[in-house]
Amino acid sequence: MKKFAKNIAIAGAVLFGTVAQAGMIGFEDYTTNNRKNATNVAFNTGDNSVSFYAKNRSGTKNKKVFVVKEGYPVDAYAPGDTIPDYNGHDGGSYFLSEDKNGPSTRFDYYMNFEKGISDLSLAVYDYGARGGAKKGDIVSLFLYDMNWNEIGADQFILPANPRNLPDPNLILLSAEASSSAFHAAVKFSAGDVGTGIDNLKFTTVPEPGTLALIALGLFGLSVARRRA
Repeated sequence: MKKFAKNIAIAGAVLFGTVAQAGMIGFEDYTTNNRKNATNVAFNTGDNSVSFYAKNRSGTKNKKVFVVKEGYPVDAYAPGDTIPDYNGHDGGSYFLSEDKNGPSTRFDYYMNFEKGISDLSLAVYDYGARGGAKKGDIVSLFLYDMNWNEIGADQFILPANPRNLPDPNLILLSAEASSSAFHAAVKFSAGDVGTGIDNLKFTTVPEPGTLALIALGLFGLSVARRRA
């Protein structure tokens, strides 16, 4: 009986792990052009669908976002700048930016998830490296539930001399949600131009119907065992 209970527990864990799927968006397959509009475009990862847009720092004005290629003269960053690749980070050749025609504006990034997620990590490029941000300025990752209540966060505080950071620099943020998150935002306490985000990784939580089917299946196994 103990062995059977153990097998049931293992089966439940395997089934739950199967339906809780990891997703990743690196923007590499979206375009082969130097830039392409990606505002409110659905990026499908198989387990979820994610859309992006930007807002000004007061939250009163929406702005388009673009998938751009590193080093292109009229895209984000200065001409010739490349995606950071230190600390084991592989950003490929494309990333998401709100700067279509080079470093010019100061907006925050927003994301909407079709299905709830339990965690999110991502890379932020070029905040505070020879830009407008200074010592003590913060870049934050926020997770929100369906009603935009904050349920998770992470932040990075710029060091004493952010101008000594590599240019472009790399900041990695990661947050876990206390419940299912359907929205996320990358916000900057002080404006900086020419920023970007990349390599989003998240876990899509099972929908209630899927969990109910798992529970029903495990219950059926238990009943069958008792009858046997």
